[in-house]
Amino acid sequence: MRVAVVGATGTIGAPVAELLARNRYEVVRVSRRLEPGVDLDDPVSIYAFYDSVGELEAAAAAAQAPAQ
Repeated sequence: MRVAVVGATGTIGAPVAELLARNRYEVVRVSRRLEPGVDLDDPVSIYAFYDSVGELEAAAAAAQAPAQ
């Protein structure tokens, strides 16, 4: 199963991505700092992300909200 983990470099997202990978999931790690990067405040960025990674069966969100 191919899973995107949004916020994969964070305190929660990194261990979630690692756990999924250890359990033989194909993990697409996503954050603003990784490639493919995504900015959740920018719909164009989100669509570009999905266009670049192709089909996913699931997504896990562990992203922190941006500071106001």
